[in-house]
Amino acid sequence: MAAVPTEGVRGIYLTGWAAGSHKRFNELVAMVDRTEINAMVIDVKDDGEITYECAVPLARTAHANVRMIRNLDERLATLNAHQIYSIARI
Repeated sequence: MAAVPTEGVRGIYLTGWAAGSHKRFNELVAMVDRTEINAMVIDVKDDGEITYECAVPLARTAHANVRMIRNLDERLATLNAHQIYSIARI
């Protein structure tokens, strides 16, 4: 993705559940496509739980991997295809 646009970044916040829900995620992408919004802040860590498939051994042994977002790579590819900035919230 290109540098930050001169008009600024306007984003919405997605919980791990919203980002992980195929239906809700696609609804939000469609909303971004038809508005001035150009970024999504995705919750990748919530109350000590990691919301995506994480390969860090400590996260696995501590059972911190909740994996609400089972296909993070696909989600990021979708955001890139729609020229939506992705921002991880920890």
